[in-house]
Amino acid sequence: MTRALLSSATRRVLQTAAVSACLLIGSADLALAAGKRVAFVVGNSAYKAVPTLANPKNDAEAVSAALRKVGFEVVTAIDLDRAAFDKSVETFIRSLSDADLSVFYYSGHGVEVGGENRIVPIDATLSTEEALEVETVSLQTIMMEMRNNSRAQLLYLDACRDNPFKVKSFLVGADQIKKQVGRGLAKEKIAIGSLIAYATEPGNIALDGDEANSPFTTAVLRHSFEASVDVQTALMSVTRDVWKSTQEKQRPWSNVTLTEPVFLNLGVNTKDVAEAPKVDRKIEIVAKPSTVGLGAQQVLTETDLQQFADTTKLKLAKMPESGTVSKQGEVLSEGTEFDAKALSTLKFEPSIGATSFTPDIELDATMATGEVLKVVVKQSVEVNLCDTEAGEPLDLQGTQNGVLPNEINIEAALAACEDAVRDHPGLGRFQYQLGRVELAAKQTDKSNAWFEKAAASGHVRALYQLGYMTQHGLGRTQSVEAANTYFKQAADKGDPYGMLAYGRNLVHGRGVKADISVGMTLLNRAVEMGHTYAMNELGAIYAYGNPVEANPKRGIRFYQASMERGDIYGIRNMGDAYLRGLGVEKDPATALSLLKKAAKSGHPGASTDIGAMYFNGNGVQKNLDEAIKWYEQGAERGNRAAAANLGWIFSKGPEDYRDVTKAVQFAALAVALDIYRIDKDSETILANLSDKAKKSAVKKLIATVGTDEVQTTDDLDQTLVLLSRKAWQTRNPRLDLF
Repeated sequence: MTRALLSSATRRVLQTAAVSACLLIGSADLALAAGKRVAFVVGNSAYKAVPTLANPKNDAEAVSAALRKVGFEVVTAIDLDRAAFDKSVETFIRSLSDADLSVFYYSGHGVEVGGENRIVPIDATLSTEEALEVETVSLQTIMMEMRNNSRAQLLYLDACRDNPFKVKSFLVGADQIKKQVGRGLAKEKIAIGSLIAYATEPGNIALDGDEANSPFTTAVLRHSFEASVDVQTALMSVTRDVWKSTQEKQRPWSNVTLTEPVFLNLGVNTKDVAEAPKVDRKIEIVAKPSTVGLGAQQVLTETDLQQFADTTKLKLAKMPESGTVSKQGEVLSEGTEFDAKALSTLKFEPSIGATSFTPDIELDATMATGEVLKVVVKQSVEVNLCDTEAGEPLDLQGTQNGVLPNEINIEAALAACEDAVRDHPGLGRFQYQLGRVELAAKQTDKSNAWFEKAAASGHVRALYQLGYMTQHGLGRTQSVEAANTYFKQAADKGDPYGMLAYGRNLVHGRGVKADISVGMTLLNRAVEMGHTYAMNELGAIYAYGNPVEANPKRGIRFYQASMERGDIYGIRNMGDAYLRGLGVEKDPATALSLLKKAAKSGHPGASTDIGAMYFNGNGVQKNLDEAIKWYEQGAERGNRAAAANLGWIFSKGPEDYRDVTKAVQFAALAVALDIYRIDKDSETILANLSDKAKKSAVKKLIATVGTDEVQTTDDLDQTLVLLSRKAWQTRNPRLDLF
């Protein structure tokens, strides 16, 4: 049959779907009402530097299929390198929002160093003692996000294999003490509402086995997905089977703080699901597109129930390849049967980031006559244009990979996000993204207002952004202390940008009492979530020894990790390293090439570095005119050092280049850009310049910013600094780049 069998109303009203939000853990009755359940399944077999493992790929595929069959939305990562793994972690975390139950299943190599368990992606070589933090991911980072975003957490770790890597100790922490690789995995500290199931007890190793799956995964598949068997009860059977199948060589172990029974399979007997009934007729329903991340609308109306008036039961015969299907707030599993009256509440929720597939929902309708009618609901997935045009990288409440500030098309993004906010006035994600667009358009007052609304709506990244605006004095009173309040809130909620900002200020004691240990931990967590800015921050801390002991080789590993991900800051930092011979062999030609690449993409510091090369004749022929050209580009992009260097050249440089008007301009700009108040030389230069030149500069700046924006004080130098900052913000094309 065709879609013509259904009423036109059916085709009109089929809409997108929502996150269901029922309680999973609680009393036995409540546990049977499935809420949002999300899983992250990882299988690493094809290691590049060590022998391939036979079973992890098979384990991951089998576990993913089993979880999907019982109603989980599953993010699967098989044989991914570190950069690709970062993206999968991000997708999983984004999918976690308001989940009742989250599951992490890992099969592959894992190492324990200094009491911390770490997941090993397939491209890890672990060939040097500095490699651990950039090549592996701490299990604690994943657990933290699961804990922040779901009511209960289950982790299954089939990663207790013998360590195959040659290096047996690694540098960890700010104190840079070498820690030995342990045997097997260590016991993790967990919060209330969690379970960690290890393939074997702490300090021991697990076996791959001779079958398609490891002994542990085989037993988990056999027992943990039985209908209405709670996970703790299932683990007793898992332990018994593994102990027996390995001839008493391997004994699974668990660490549990669950307070109520938790079930993977809430009642569907998966063994019976494959027994599909004979289909007599088939019809198709073409639904309207489902838009990622926009909540639920009805799929079918009461009118459409007339099509199934003589139906005795409906069954979800086949899940879409991605996304979740629910009815009346209950996430459905393959094989779930329900009354035809519930058909009007059937909903589909697309996966975060899903854009390129057709999520068919297949139902079997058994009629009173015994005839089986196959109903196929065909849908497509759309992404809201505001998400496409203005979503931000690593925004864990976003839906897409996002665009960098310099990639925002202001005109297109503004129209898309204004429409999105109008259509969805309470959604913090769109409010935040509109704030990003307004900031790109230099509308600081409007951007601050939208960031405030987004934060009030629960959008975590907006907290970081308010801190950023406060720290840099963008439309707000500049205060590092006040900014830290926002940064800490964002970091506590698991936002990697917040972790970077608050961690950096803790390490250096900026606006907060210094705490190097906590600050470095936050920076490392941000690195493990793929935040390249944090990679560069840790790289600089170790490369230059501020405030820890210098270790250039360790710092360079962070720079390289950032550069490998295409980040212009990593590219610039590697250029600087080659220029200095810092952790690598000195190579001015490679340095200049990398610095020009970063400068071309908008990096303010790279322009300054190139200017310094020409000023000093470092690797190039000395050329002051060329140096000034690059310094001016860096200063206009907001680099304090470039402005400071120009202030010195025009006030104290060669006689032919001295220009008191320009000296005032750039010395004042350098002080204006100095948010940490460290440039005392520029303050001194400005103080010693003539009042006549300063007053002339004030008049020119007032003409630039307009009389409505004039800020003056009794102190001429302070007036110049305020006006220089305002003028720079007024003429600069992108405030959000600096």
